[in-house]
Amino acid sequence: MPEQAGAEISNSIELFPALCDLIPFCLFTEFEYYIDGLKRNYFITCITIESDMPSPDLNKYYTYKDYLTWDDGKRWEIIEGKLYPLEFGDDPQNMSPAPKRKHQKISGNLARAIGNYLLGKSCEVYEAPFDVRFVEEDLSETVLQPDISVFCDQSKLDDRGAKGAPDWIIEILSPSTDFRDKSIKAFLYQKHMVKEYWLVDPDKQLVVAYKLKDGRFDVPNEYTEGKVPTFFDQLTISFDDIFS
Repeated sequence: MPEQAGAEISNSIELFPALCDLIPFCLFTEFEYYIDGLKRNYFITCITIESDMPSPDLNKYYTYKDYLTWDDGKRWEIIEGKLYPLEFGDDPQNMSPAPKRKHQKISGNLARAIGNYLLGKSCEVYEAPFDVRFVEEDLSETVLQPDISVFCDQSKLDDRGAKGAPDWIIEILSPSTDFRDKSIKAFLYQKHMVKEYWLVDPDKQLVVAYKLKDGRFDVPNEYTEGKVPTFFDQLTISFDDIFS
């Protein structure tokens, strides 16, 4: 094989798969090389999906009214007027897929345990996607989709989700939302008087539980085994049942 051919193969292998990484639905099928002195070409096949809705500007201020007009198939949150795309986590350039199977299984395990306990009771549990709207003091708007929300005040529930703070919120950590769940959302939930806030870490198999005390989250309790006490005095959830 000529020396030039080897260089072209190397360059093509390095460049074009990387290019495909930047283009959704792009398939790298062949690179440039020589066989018996004949030059072959690389091919890239790309499929683009058009949408009637332009991508929202992440630097713009948004309200719940704007939120209701979006129909792009993506999940968004608005925190005090600032837009956060759930698919991208905190970095819109670092696209992440839908929650992993482990995340979804833990969410289902918790929702089932809580839901079974609440049968015949006035409180209700909801899994994401479920819109929870908060109205800020400066009238900016916050719309979140906690992984699990528990409401005991029926007046906060409506056909679009809920308006007002849940009594108990559970967020299941993922690399793309870890920082937001531990800082931005924790502060927001405390400000809006969420009575109990759980952070569940699938990788560390850890439950961190914050309880509201005198208007602030107290020092959290951490659980790595046994039965985990919950917002409801009569309900404990087995650690194995959460992470099984």
